[in-house]
Amino acid sequence: MAKLATLFTGSTGLNNKQDPARLSYNPKTGISDLAAVSNVVVEDSKRISRRKGYTKRVTADVHSMFCDGGDCLFVKEEAGQGALCFLHSDYSSTSVRSLTPNARMRYEQVDNVIYYMNGYERGKVRKGDYTSYTWDMGTYVGPETKRVLSDPPTGTNLAYYNGQMYIVQGKTIWASDGFDISTYDLANNLLPFENNVNMIRPVVDGLYIGTEKKVLFMQGPSSVELAESSVTDYPAVEGTDCKFIGSVAVSQGVVTISPKGGTKYAIWLSQEGVCVGGPEGHILNLTEDRLVLPNALTGAGLVYEDKYVATMNP
Repeated sequence: MAKLATLFTGSTGLNNKQDPARLSYNPKTGISDLAAVSNVVVEDSKRISRRKGYTKRVTADVHSMFCDGGDCLFVKEEAGQGALCFLHSDYSSTSVRSLTPNARMRYEQVDNVIYYMNGYERGKVRKGDYTSYTWDMGTYVGPETKRVLSDPPTGTNLAYYNGQMYIVQGKTIWASDGFDISTYDLANNLLPFENNVNMIRPVVDGLYIGTEKKVLFMQGPSSVELAESSVTDYPAVEGTDCKFIGSVAVSQGVVTISPKGGTKYAIWLSQEGVCVGGPEGHILNLTEDRLVLPNALTGAGLVYEDKYVATMNP
């Protein structure tokens, strides 16, 4: 009687870094790496299934979508003009202001307010209030000072950390006064870098800063106490960074990421693989032994249903 042999039962995922003839394969379990893959999901159980499809809901030239548990915003391009829009649950939208065309928008949500800027315009919106408001310095309240205080600079990226808003302009990051994210001392409260900054992403005890050459970790409670260390000698792909709350564990060379409990982590794409950054500047490159990624300067990323999904623009 012929004996049945198990050839393939599941996979550990894509591996395009090794010669396909030398990919890992366990003949006892039927588990193998994949040399090529498209539109599938490899689950933790090693089961392979088709990736869910999608349905087009909005027919327009759109980009810069954002949602962090509150309202959803995006930018629509139409007739040579950009527009900041709210996306509603029925996929209709409300336009709230015009924008410079083809300028990528960045956002940061603090409590129920979303702050935004794209290098040309800045502003803020409040939860459930479909109106864009100016984001300027209010009336100074505090001890007498000789400092020259200013409105927020209009940068290309921003992040909120420990009561301060950090705004990126080229090779400089400007930090707001403590717990006053609309007031800036541009002469003194700044962080200069050797190269243009393309990523800023906070975790519990510091900021991951990506430049055109590498990724740094700035650890400390405030802008005047941040200590700089280099964590990778290669840059992040601009636009692919996002955050998740969870835990990361390494056991016998296997990395497990759980979305339950834990702390804040940053995740991004780089030329060398998918990177996760946690407290104290500890980072893991999850795919450096498995994936060869295309050259790309920009991309996009999001965490959806506990999965990191990212694209690259080669």
